[in-house]
Amino acid sequence: PYLTVSISGTFHKTYGGLTVYYLFNPEDFSINPGVTEEEFLEHDRILHDDQIRAGFGVSYTLTPAWSVYAGYATVVDGASSHYGDGITLGLQWNRSVPHLWQSASSEK
Repeated sequence: PYLTVSISGTFHKTYGGLTVYYLFNPEDFSINPGVTEEEFLEHDRILHDDQIRAGFGVSYTLTPAWSVYAGYATVVDGASSHYGDGITLGLQWNRSVPHLWQSASSEK
């Protein structure tokens, strides 16, 4: 069994794009008049978005073919960006492990 710990960080800077204040009223986050349906539906792709994210994760190998993992990420700083935390939990199956064992044993 193996325990793996990792840290991560990302930086994202966008030049151009719509500002969050063009799309939404800062008082109640309602959609501003004049925003088209297309702009609203695509706002995640066309928004001016600057952000720094940081996170960490752990994984534990149960067997050569199975492992479990968990991760956490958050926005450290940003402008016109989505804020919030993200948690990931999972179970991983490496289906190539039996094939690798057969290959390694046949080479001997």
